[in-house]
Amino acid sequence: MVEVAYVGGYNEEGERLMQNKSENEWNPWDLIEGDNGSESRYIKAIESVRKQCKLSDGVYTVEMSPSPCNYDVQGMNGGMMTANATIRRGKKILAKQSLGACDVGEELIATKVSVHAGSNVPAIEKKKAGDYYQ
Repeated sequence: MVEVAYVGGYNEEGERLMQNKSENEWNPWDLIEGDNGSESRYIKAIESVRKQCKLSDGVYTVEMSPSPCNYDVQGMNGGMMTANATIRRGKKILAKQSLGACDVGEELIATKVSVHAGSNVPAIEKKKAGDYYQ
């Protein structure tokens, strides 16, 4: 199975996540480039991370990229970041999913997407935004 999860935490919990992350976990804020180094107000570019793995039915490619809620980090929701995940087997896209949300209402947001070997149908885990962003 190939699985991509969107995990986050505030303050000390977020710091602990970053200190203990593995080589297959990323902080989406590390994948952006600002317009003025550490003093940047505007996001001018984003990077993607690509990883591959081989399952019984082929080679899978996972691509993750940040999705800023506002490219003006001082603007409304500028401190919030979501992510996009794409899972491919060969050239076929099996899943293309936004993870997280910029609004924190009661709607459901995707927090995990997975594909089992031999399946063309992704499984998507969703939570209430109000439960995820606490």
